[in-house]
Amino acid sequence: FNTPALFFVDEFKVELRRSTRLEPLLASVVTQVDGEIRFRFENAVLLRVAEPTAATTSPPPSATGDAFAQEITPYVLMLVGIAIGSLFLILMWYRLVYLKRLRE
Repeated sequence: FNTPALFFVDEFKVELRRSTRLEPLLASVVTQVDGEIRFRFENAVLLRVAEPTAATTSPPPSATGDAFAQEITPYVLMLVGIAIGSLFLILMWYRLVYLKRLRE
């Protein structure tokens, strides 16, 4: 066996185990055939699929603002709900006290 094939076999086995770790039946099949997997590369040639892109000078946009907004939104909505509920209870209490004064 040549060295690139051995590295590829190791990487292939790791990915195979990782992809089948949540499915017991597939995992048992993988463990049975694990020792039988072999690759041999003959005259490996690397081909460039696409031209390399030029490095950009501007930094990539950060998603921290969106993540912060997604984390804080439920808490803000909860506080608004508590404030509206408190206002409703205060108005009901005031109305009850006002009606009692009118009856007297």
